[in-house]
Amino acid sequence: LYLARRDELGELLDILGEERPNVNWPALPSKIDFGSEEDPAGESSVKIGDIGTNAAVAVGPGASVNVQTTNVQQYDFAGTIQGDVVISGDVHVGLEDLPIPDPPPSALPPRTTGFVGREEELSKYQEQLSSVHVAVISGIAGVGKSTLAAVLAQQNARPEKIFWHTFRPGEGIETVIWQVAGFLAHHNQDDLWQLLQRTRLTRGSPPPIDTLQNYLVEMLRGREYLLVLDDIHIIDDDPNLELFVERARRSVVAGDFSLILTSRKLPEFVTLVETSYCPGLALEATRELVANRGLKLASELVKELHEKTEGNAELLSLTIEMLRDAGNPRRLINNLSETNNVERFLLNEIDKNLEDVEPEVMSAVALLNFLGHPGTRYAIAAILEGQNVRRVLRDLVDRFLLLTMHSERGNEYEEHAIVQEFYYDALSRRQRQAMHRLAAEYYLEEELEILRAAGHLQQAGEFSQAAELLIGDVWAFINQGESRALRSLLEQFSSEDLAEDTWGWVQLSLGKVYAYLGNSEEARSCYQDVLSQLDQTPETDPGRVQRVRAYRGLGELLAQEKPQEALNWLQSGLNALPENAELDTDDEATLYLKIGTIHFWLGNYEEAKPALEKSLSILPEGTSQAKARALVTLAGVVFESESDFDNAFLMMEEALAIGRQLKDCFQISRILSTLAGFRFRAGNWSQASSEFREALEIAEGIGSDKARALSEMNLGTALLYQGEFNEAEEHLELALNLAEETSQLHLKNAILLSLAEGNIRQENWTAAGTQLRESTILTDQLQDDINTPLIHLGWAQIQMANGKIEEAVLSAQEGVALNRELEDPSEIGVSLRILGQTLMANQQHQAALQAFEESESVLGNHHPYETAQSWMHWGELLKSTGQEDKGLRLLAKARRTFESLGAKWDLLMLNRIPNAH
Repeated sequence: LYLARRDELGELLDILGEERPNVNWPALPSKIDFGSEEDPAGESSVKIGDIGTNAAVAVGPGASVNVQTTNVQQYDFAGTIQGDVVISGDVHVGLEDLPIPDPPPSALPPRTTGFVGREEELSKYQEQLSSVHVAVISGIAGVGKSTLAAVLAQQNARPEKIFWHTFRPGEGIETVIWQVAGFLAHHNQDDLWQLLQRTRLTRGSPPPIDTLQNYLVEMLRGREYLLVLDDIHIIDDDPNLELFVERARRSVVAGDFSLILTSRKLPEFVTLVETSYCPGLALEATRELVANRGLKLASELVKELHEKTEGNAELLSLTIEMLRDAGNPRRLINNLSETNNVERFLLNEIDKNLEDVEPEVMSAVALLNFLGHPGTRYAIAAILEGQNVRRVLRDLVDRFLLLTMHSERGNEYEEHAIVQEFYYDALSRRQRQAMHRLAAEYYLEEELEILRAAGHLQQAGEFSQAAELLIGDVWAFINQGESRALRSLLEQFSSEDLAEDTWGWVQLSLGKVYAYLGNSEEARSCYQDVLSQLDQTPETDPGRVQRVRAYRGLGELLAQEKPQEALNWLQSGLNALPENAELDTDDEATLYLKIGTIHFWLGNYEEAKPALEKSLSILPEGTSQAKARALVTLAGVVFESESDFDNAFLMMEEALAIGRQLKDCFQISRILSTLAGFRFRAGNWSQASSEFREALEIAEGIGSDKARALSEMNLGTALLYQGEFNEAEEHLELALNLAEETSQLHLKNAILLSLAEGNIRQENWTAAGTQLRESTILTDQLQDDINTPLIHLGWAQIQMANGKIEEAVLSAQEGVALNRELEDPSEIGVSLRILGQTLMANQQHQAALQAFEESESVLGNHHPYETAQSWMHWGELLKSTGQEDKGLRLLAKARRTFESLGAKWDLLMLNRIPNAH
């Protein structure tokens, strides 16, 4: 009211518009009854916009607010809470809903005020978008690529369908993934946002970048979104960029969504469109721009200006600003034509005409832009020690010396690259450091941008303080899509900048980031450097903790590539655990979890079980990825080595509940596949098939080719055992293609063996032999001991069918021997059954009976299907050797099992046995 009576309400609305650009602020009414100055509250009320149900505003003496609603909030936490916590009121902690923050407002395309010309270029890019749904705008700095992209986007999509991201130094494609997740959450597609935020809040690790990319592309399909990736040349060195574009290619071509890319050079991966460099403005567009800016120039001067700047939009804007205050435009343009450094000449001339605090504001913006980011009005004011810069900023923007960007923080300001360099260079070293310190202080206390604060501290020479900000919680940065920015900052430290202890933490943090980004050699080098440094210094408690972290990092890094070496590093980590030093229990729990997991992979169940149980006993109560992984692996141990199905199912279901609480579709799909596999082997084929299909549906929904390959194989194998050969083959062939595309060679080998099994059952001996030979080559390449016996057993059945009985017996015996070495009861039982079949075919009846009897004994009641198969062949042998009653009893037991399971093919095989009904 006070401002309105003084005709300043419009200015207030302008400020509100800058601060909250995504709010649709109402127009200022032409007439408002404000009451009188003496009675400002009056009898009437004033309402501007929708304030909401839990907030109200009262203005004037004696005014009051009565809010009837009670604000009740419930927060759920997992893991540990560190530091001082002050809580008032009743607190209820549960596991159902973590305090997921709302996604920030999405960035808006830059304003296109004053856009001129470009009809030919717009037409060309419009044609590309219409035909192949992608347009690539490339060209040198300053030609107006971003503005052209903004106009093109606005002509081709509704505002709410446009996602815009301008890349900054230190970013990667994961930055886009996190931001698109927020963008989609605003469109009621919040699954990915929920996953990322729950992972962050529970201190977990996000799925691999390529997996997230698949999920993202799947969510974008069919929604008519337009993604604009501006300045994509900045992330040229990100290997995931090409992977993302390749993932998106099929959806883009199909028109599921569209892409606009801008770059200073033609991206190597662009093959969808015929591309050409974006030129500067044409002469007629230059004339129009000059006229639009209110500058009157003779026609020949405009032509000379155009030729000198080559139509570069950035240089034209600067020149027009210089000419606006020039007493003699002709002389200035002549001087411009004669100078060797056009940019420096222009900026010197412009700088001469800046008044009051304008040069300081330009330098402040340049300093904030130095790290590659624009700055808000408040950040600019902070490094100018509180000066009011709002009017100055508006004036500089109106004169095209500053550019305005929209973000969740409101308006942010930046300069053209040549302008930024000019004004940053104008600062002395002492001035720069002082201003960087003020910027760091602002980003720590006001906007809470830790990475920006650390970057400014580095430039101020405050290396220790910068390092402390970066090494506190690496996963927090990774979980916000800032891994590459963090890596860039950590790489800038040197050992001379920091104390030995701090340098060690920097190297450990950098190793963790390298490992996440897939830079294995660099990660290993960081961990080894830490150990080398510790070997040369006296032992301290912090040093012992660093040693444990380095051993842990090496063990995690080498777990799949060199499992035995990884076990050695992890065991060294356990041996190095300090007794008294303060150590995060996560270290010890993770060491035991990883040791148990590797032993499980290697089939060392006796070593795996105690390590996994120890990990679970150390992990804090609550929901966490680590707990789910430990439960799944331990369930596998007790299922495989102890046949304790009930306990295994309980642990798997608990892990599945954790995955659902975290809304982690990737984990849910994997856990469902494993659980269904257990159920299938335990004889619950109906529920297993349902869970296999649910796992596949989730994998398809998240677009994960890796998860789909596993789910397709599991479902195909289940259908194979049920005798649905055609459908099974479709799923297995698709699984094989997906495994090849995602380089999952171990999975490919398992799929080949399932396909061979299907062909053996259908008596397609040639096809089965081809698949077994391919599996043999792959097994040798992978040194895959687990699948070697399966290959021998497959050949045994083929040889037996082709009349090579003695060779079949030898192959089966080799399979039994290898499985005994692996100590897997179910596989030993299966191999003994196949050995019994070959011995029966070779008329070695007594030896065959012994093999069948031992097969039943090993399998017991825990593997009903495999046991029933042994009963069938054992019963057939007993019938043929005069023990008909005993044989018929075994055949009847086999029939009841096959019927209860729904094993159609096995029932057909059973019916081939004379008098087996």
